[in-house]
Amino acid sequence: MNTTDQKIFPLNGQDRFNYLASFKSFNAQIHAILTFQEHLDIELLKKAVRLSIEAEPILSCGVVEEDLVPFWRSFDNLDTIEWFTFVESNEVEYKTQEFLQKPLGLEGQQQLYVQLIRSVDEDVLGVKMNHASADGGGVKEYLILLAGIYTRLCQEPLYQPQINYDARRDQKNYFDTLGISEPITLFNPDQSPELPTWTFPYQNLDIGSMFVSKRRINGENYRRLLEYSKEQSVTVNTIILTSLYRSLFKLIRPPFEEEMEINVTKDLRRECTCKQTICNLSSKLSMRIPRLQEETYVSTLKRVDFEMKRMKERDSGLDTALFFEVLGVIEYAQAIEILDGLKQQAIESGKCTPFLSNMGVIQPLNFNFVQAKDAYMLTPYMYAPEFMLGVSTYKETLTLAVSYSEISTRKEDVETFLQQMYEELTEL
Repeated sequence: MNTTDQKIFPLNGQDRFNYLASFKSFNAQIHAILTFQEHLDIELLKKAVRLSIEAEPILSCGVVEEDLVPFWRSFDNLDTIEWFTFVESNEVEYKTQEFLQKPLGLEGQQQLYVQLIRSVDEDVLGVKMNHASADGGGVKEYLILLAGIYTRLCQEPLYQPQINYDARRDQKNYFDTLGISEPITLFNPDQSPELPTWTFPYQNLDIGSMFVSKRRINGENYRRLLEYSKEQSVTVNTIILTSLYRSLFKLIRPPFEEEMEINVTKDLRRECTCKQTICNLSSKLSMRIPRLQEETYVSTLKRVDFEMKRMKERDSGLDTALFFEVLGVIEYAQAIEILDGLKQQAIESGKCTPFLSNMGVIQPLNFNFVQAKDAYMLTPYMYAPEFMLGVSTYKETLTLAVSYSEISTRKEDVETFLQQMYEELTEL
């Protein structure tokens, strides 16, 4: 399985953005945590992880920075790289936190790292992926790939997965679906984004160890959330966005009647007619609504739903996709300058638009005959003043999570915010 043949792939605009942002904006790690009530086969899992690197060649690569055109290139001697580790401990929560804080290898250039944490009663599988090569949708694709390879190995020990050389990693399928053949020509360089209006409270700009706070909505509360979305004829994401606005209004208390902005990530895979490989294929929508005095939940929900529909009709993520397309073709030094400017603007103004990243539903994951009883995903740890709420759903459990550092962001503020979100979403 060891190979010295180096593979080279283009570094597209979204890859560039996330790679460069990893130096100043976030730690570039997206996590998935799976729990099993039965023990998995360690050796088969280790082999499945290694074969997944073969199946998706981008996972074997790091970024080579060239002055004009940076690119992906596979590492030498892949079998010497630590892709998988196994830990036995009954302190599962502590070991999981250790896993989350562990940096990616090869000086942050490694794209994948998997760890199995075993206690007497259960297995916890942690998957860490580099945002430079994959977004939340890409991580979900990887989980399906890994489960599939493991299952085949249980049935056929000599199984070799097909290598995915041909599927696209860029935005071409998205633009083709929209009938756009030359997206660069649609980009308006004079169209500047509006300045941020607020930010999640922070103490300083120091970068520390990643910490995670989360709330989980399950059982009857989850079923009620689905029922409420049908009653109000809105999506669950619109309800979450409404609760996010109301919780931030209560925590930050911005002036009444002044519009406050939240960015909402969008998975562009839903717009594509062709299947993509593991990649970054996301965009964002920017919404603004004002804080109103003594407003009911339903009233806020109706405003958010109206603005969301209007926003999708006006943009639907195209503007950001065009920005990424341009970022992928301009000189590398210019791309660096653009991202440095965005970060500096946030630092100087003390404001940075909060993000909602709903990574969607994780489909039931079967590792042969063992199905994950629980799963959730975590967004990267955002460096202050940036802030992101990550959402994921597995079976009948919706997870709200924030990755942050207690050095720069007070845990009390994050916990207060998440508790407010939880109470709003469970009292509908």
